[in-house]
Amino acid sequence: MNDLFIQGLTIDWNRVRPYNYVRQIPAISGIDTFTFHKPITFFVGENGSGKSTLLEAIAVAYGFNAEGGTKNYSFSTYNSHSELCEAMTISRVSQTKVRVFSPSREFL
Repeated sequence: MNDLFIQGLTIDWNRVRPYNYVRQIPAISGIDTFTFHKPITFFVGENGSGKSTLLEAIAVAYGFNAEGGTKNYSFSTYNSHSELCEAMTISRVSQTKVRVFSPSREFL
């Protein structure tokens, strides 16, 4: 049995506008399907390479606020996430009791 929180994701690029900036990020624009194999995944890359954009899209597609928090506590000062989350489908999510999303920039 696979106990991963998120098993994978797919991106329907037809749902992203043709000139949206996420299409210009090489690390993201090449992804149609992404499969997670381990309980912990590291996104590593240069500044501006798309790490936060991808992570925020996964969080928002799952139901979290892009600015962080839990699924039961959501706030927003402004709409800061890309439309990538609207094109993303999350695959098989295991049931957990605690769910928190914290953007990495919160720890800088």
